[in-house]
Amino acid sequence: MKKRDEYVLKMQESLDSLNAMLKEFESSAEMKATEAQHKFLQEKHHLTKQAHLIGERLNEMKRATETSWEHMIESTEIMHHALISSLHYFKGQLKAHQAEKDSDREKEI
Repeated sequence: MKKRDEYVLKMQESLDSLNAMLKEFESSAEMKATEAQHKFLQEKHHLTKQAHLIGERLNEMKRATETSWEHMIESTEIMHHALISSLHYFKGQLKAHQAEKDSDREKEI
């Protein structure tokens, strides 16, 4: 039981951290172009949905029997890694967009 509780706690902390990153991205993103704003909202929705699914999986793990929760670890790990990869990709896209905006401003001067 202790192993499960530790795992669930670890994953919950990671999920909370990832959700905080999502909020940070949302507040720091200054996108003016309609297309960029639309893409940002789509990606944010996708990431939020992934985070929600992991949260549901953690709730299932909390209710699972001792033997069955261990079978859920692999798929939960896959979902977790996919979310992290998506967040890093999204963060890179935001940085690239900001660099492009900065470059456009320099050209105007």
